[in-house]
Amino acid sequence: MPRTPRAVFSLGLLSLMPLAACAVGSGDPTSEPSSKAGDEITASATPSPTFAIDGCAGQWQEAADYVGMVGTYNRAAPATAPLGELVSVTFESAVAPPRSIETRGYDVRRDAKRCFTYGCDSAFGSYVAVPVNPAIGSWLFFGNAQYVTTRAEADLQESYAVAGIRKSASGSVAAICVVKQGSAASKPFALARALF
Repeated sequence: MPRTPRAVFSLGLLSLMPLAACAVGSGDPTSEPSSKAGDEITASATPSPTFAIDGCAGQWQEAADYVGMVGTYNRAAPATAPLGELVSVTFESAVAPPRSIETRGYDVRRDAKRCFTYGCDSAFGSYVAVPVNPAIGSWLFFGNAQYVTTRAEADLQESYAVAGIRKSASGSVAAICVVKQGSAASKPFALARALF
């Protein structure tokens, strides 16, 4: 497995673990370091576990948050996208409402459509990004402009299950692997951040 900057950083912190364990140990150099000291260091040094997803190349992690999500994301092969699925999306003005784990804002999205009028495949609306929840998973909901405030089902236009996200070294979202809901033929696909 090639080393990424995050992996190198983690290995660097892990190499300091024996020194930290000695500093907080019992004082006896032959004794094992306390589990509390080791757990604290390990927890801060280990990144979120990664996993592979069929249809989305590379390693992914759970969408614990959507920090740094604002930006434009494009599908790798837009010509092969099934009709009605996302080809690109620009997330704007991402905010996390007080006492909420969601990220909300406005978006401009382009779906795969067969049309001959400029802009007929584009839509302006709003989105709600829900991070991982053990009961329901992670989700991206797209609706009309009112959906961001109403969350009414009548304002919902489409939803995507978030199979995983990839973060940059700075911690911003760099790619999202999603699956459109409501279509049996939908398969996971990646939206990679443009101009990152």
